Amino acid sequence: MSIVLAIYCMIWVVPLRTTLQPLEAYPSIHRIGDQIFGHDTANDQQKLPWETATAQPGQDVSMDNFQPARPPLPPKHDEPHSEKPASDCPSGNETASEYNRGTLMSNFRLSADYINTLQGADIGKEKEWCDLHFGLPYLENMASNVVQYCTPDSRSQIDCMHATLDPNKTRHSTEQFCVVFNTAWHEGKFYIDCKLRAQHELDGFPPFINFTKSKLPYRNSAGEILEDWAILDDNIAAAGYEASGCSTHDTPFEEDYRVIYKRDSKTVGVENLWCTLTEISSWFVTMDVLQMATNKRTGKPYMSTEDAAKLETITIDGTTAERFDDIYSYFSGKPVRPLSDWNVDGKNGTKCLQKAIIPLIGRSGTWWDLPDRKLNCDHSVLAETIRNRFLKHFQIPTARNYGSTLNMTFIDRGSTPRRKIQNMAEVTDLIRKSYPNITLTVVDMNLTAWRDQLDIITHTDILVGVHGAGHAHSFFLPPQSAVIELLPGHSFNRRNYRNLAKMRGMRYFSGHITQLGDGEWRMCEWVKVTDKDAFLRLIDAAVQSMSHRGTLTNSVDTSRQVELLGQHDFE
Repeated sequence: MSIVLAIYCMIWVVPLRTTLQPLEAYPSIHRIGDQIFGHDTANDQQKLPWETATAQPGQDVSMDNFQPARPPLPPKHDEPHSEKPASDCPSGNETASEYNRGTLMSNFRLSADYINTLQGADIGKEKEWCDLHFGLPYLENMASNVVQYCTPDSRSQIDCMHATLDPNKTRHSTEQFCVVFNTAWHEGKFYIDCKLRAQHELDGFPPFINFTKSKLPYRNSAGEILEDWAILDDNIAAAGYEASGCSTHDTPFEEDYRVIYKRDSKTVGVENLWCTLTEISSWFVTMDVLQMATNKRTGKPYMSTEDAAKLETITIDGTTAERFDDIYSYFSGKPVRPLSDWNVDGKNGTKCLQKAIIPLIGRSGTWWDLPDRKLNCDHSVLAETIRNRFLKHFQIPTARNYGSTLNMTFIDRGSTPRRKIQNMAEVTDLIRKSYPNITLTVVDMNLTAWRDQLDIITHTDILVGVHGAGHAHSFFLPPQSAVIELLPGHSFNRRNYRNLAKMRGMRYFSGHITQLGDGEWRMCEWVKVTDKDAFLRLIDAAVQSMSHRGTLTNSVDTSRQVELLGQHDFE
């Protein structure tokens, strides 16, 4: 019997050990997997299968050949609207071992139909385009386009990751970030002793000098920061590197990653939630890609999970801590440090950095094009991951009674200089009288603590407000909520919050309200809701769409309690 058992174990157990891959090989997606399978990382403490498995001595326990959903890159075209040829689609006869993307169940022979469902039912070019810009392929694209700009014999090295999203430009993009190895911070400059490689050695990537200009006024792209804050001239850089003591190790090297960060919103002196969230998203993308991309010199990822747990963000934008800064401690728990604070630690103002990151800037990232595009993207792994990370980091509970009455949150712009509703009290009073069974919360986000904002939004069913950065809270709304955007005037043409709502699976509604005064809608101080009937029809549409939220069973004709009785306008 013991011999039979031993043979049985050799047949089944040994192959299992040889096919299991360590989770370390997929450091950037082990939490992203939570949201793919519907886990709410802020509230659901359930561990994934490979996190709960018990390892026997000498046995690796992890997910088996887990791969994220990875549609092929879209063909070169201007408009992503044609269907993919059937020959490019899975035949439906594959087993999980042959076509196992997007599933944690690869130890079983799962039908490919389930796997294809995880990737999405629509496989046309439009979905591929959406995934390439707002899904895991966006990260994979950047992680696979790495160029080393310095010759191998240089004491410093500059490696940059590029996003190649424009089908008409091969490997040319304004979206890139860089890692600088072995640089000296001396007398207010980074001395980088790098001899740039010849263009023919760059395998089609843009020359280093080509992306020093981002065409934006903030001077915070990777190339611009290197241009403004670093010395790369061969002789001067070499002399400064020597003077710093880094070459002789008289000044000890800081071995952990340092993020050299200049923020857009702080540069222009405005803290705008939409701008800030695009920056934070780009910061996260940078760290995720570094954990995915392979350093050709070492054959390992640029950043391990242990490296991420030690990284520190240094701001060079001249500002002090802001309410959003705590999110930058997500991986390491280390707070953001302004340059003035970090600089005093060095030996006579000198530091030797082994690894410095100049991250992707917010206003060149994939989110920044949303206002100007008409998109039909109905899902985004990037958006869901942003939400999960924020709620997890700030410990926002998401559990709620889905049989309770609807919660409507109306954003009050009273403390802002633009697009304030002149008759706000009348409008909110009308909503309360018309929908007595709905809980209406009116909140000025500028006067509300950040954690309290998140707590309010994660328990909101219908979000209402005039177009503005407050609608960026759509990132944090519960699944299948509704968004109402009041558009000032009739020349309005911004689509970012519409696109974001669609990506998050929200029900989106919009309507125009009256702009008071002349000039562009963006700069007007006051707007007014003048057509009472049109306004209530807009509110009605959103309310009726939520009639069966959770376990509610409201009839679509009984929500509104007040009829207009022929009075269509506010006085």
